[in-house]
Amino acid sequence: MKQQLYYTIEVRDKNGKLLKRMRRKSRSLVRQWIDFHYWLAGIVDRTATDTGGISRTLDRDLGFSICFRLAGGEAQSVLGIVIGTGTTAVTISDYALATQIAHGVGAGQMYHYADFLGAPSVSGSECSFTITRVIGNQSGALITVKEIGVYTSAQDTSPAARYFCVIRDVLAASVDVLDGGAITVVYTIKVVV
Repeated sequence: MKQQLYYTIEVRDKNGKLLKRMRRKSRSLVRQWIDFHYWLAGIVDRTATDTGGISRTLDRDLGFSICFRLAGGEAQSVLGIVIGTGTTAVTISDYALATQIAHGVGAGQMYHYADFLGAPSVSGSECSFTITRVIGNQSGALITVKEIGVYTSAQDTSPAARYFCVIRDVLAASVDVLDGGAITVVYTIKVVV
């Protein structure tokens, strides 16, 4: 069995016209992807670094109520698919995007609509699901997206909800999102037997 990860990006103008579409293989599951799977096995509490760079002990007795959520709600940029302007190369120990684009409609901000999780589908010896998010540019100026990723959640021993980066990709070619336009990011997670 092998796991595969792909992302698809579509950029549209303010009228909905498709300006750019790309699909690439992602090679950027970061260490915390494995940390979370180990923790989910319920063997021991696990330490992971949150998106603020703070080491947190994930609580296996309390944490499952909000554990490993991949879909953020509307106006929520701490969970689900996130985008940024950073170009720092991806490393296995990344815990956040290099320069995340904040939610909003002000200068340098973009409006995060709710993520959508597609139901798992099976085709032959493959099983996959998708995470999709549309992020709109209402900032008044062009914004260039250079990195994308996925943040998830867990509860730590404090107890409080914490957020963790599990996927981060730096785009091979940056993507310009015009004012009034939008970017749609789709991650496809696939297992092949």
